[in-house]
Amino acid sequence: MEVEIPPRAKMFRIIWSELQRMQSHLLWLGLFADSFGFESLFMQLWKIRENALDIKERNHDSKY
Repeated sequence: MEVEIPPRAKMFRIIWSELQRMQSHLLWLGLFADSFGFESLFMQLWKIRENALDIKERNHDSKY
């Protein structure tokens, strides 16, 4: 369609993608830690992951 995407939109897409990637990695790392019995590490990773999800949710809600 040859539509030019504004630089600001590109930046937000990158931030959004990185938040998604980060929370995905934290999910799997937390589940891996839990399967080996590291409950405290699992809880710490889950807490960090929740922060990333909260940022994404706050951004999503502000669009509407």
